[in-house]
Amino acid sequence: MRLHTIILIIVNTLLSLLPSMVNASSLPKVRCYLMDANSGPCRIVVKKITYEINSNGIIRYNVPKGDASFIQPVLPEHFYVQSVQSYDYKDDIIFIFEITDDEAGSTIILMCNPSSSTLYWTVELGTFNPSPPLVEADSIYIGAIGTIVKLDLKTGLIIWKHSGFYERETSAFNSFLKPIKRNNIIVFQDNKLSFAKYRGVREIWVNDESGKIIRK
Repeated sequence: MRLHTIILIIVNTLLSLLPSMVNASSLPKVRCYLMDANSGPCRIVVKKITYEINSNGIIRYNVPKGDASFIQPVLPEHFYVQSVQSYDYKDDIIFIFEITDDEAGSTIILMCNPSSSTLYWTVELGTFNPSPPLVEADSIYIGAIGTIVKLDLKTGLIIWKHSGFYERETSAFNSFLKPIKRNNIIVFQDNKLSFAKYRGVREIWVNDESGKIIRK
């Protein structure tokens, strides 16, 4: 069998597997950054609507054939938005704000409906460097420096949360990849390359229902 024939077989095989490899709950992601409290706005386009996120957290946008609309989450005093992740979820949008006061950092997650300018909920994680979230059924899973969290998608309430994983010696769990769900286990994987001191790929396994840590 010739080499190019073998390559074609491999490519076709991979293409046939793609649908099963794509997570059905994966969400389109857009991210932008603000340099400081005076810069901005951060502009994100979702479903042909441009959202302008100011450093004070106010979201401004125009729906088709409508006037300017605003969604106004409340930030902690003296904090401003440093970066924004946006996830289109059904008719709603999940925004993830990384915020700072130039000394400390935190993360605010909010869910809103742009058509009605409704802010469903906001929640502050109390830590920064958020990962892309995993959305499954009615839950959101996300990691941030040293912390892993499960939120209720409908209310924003924290279902379970574990902190204190960051390791100064190895810098492990400084940042996370998008969480993975394996049956009833949620896997939070460190966003790092392997090396000897680091002891290979680091993961935290959590029982989804109980929130109990199974492995770390």
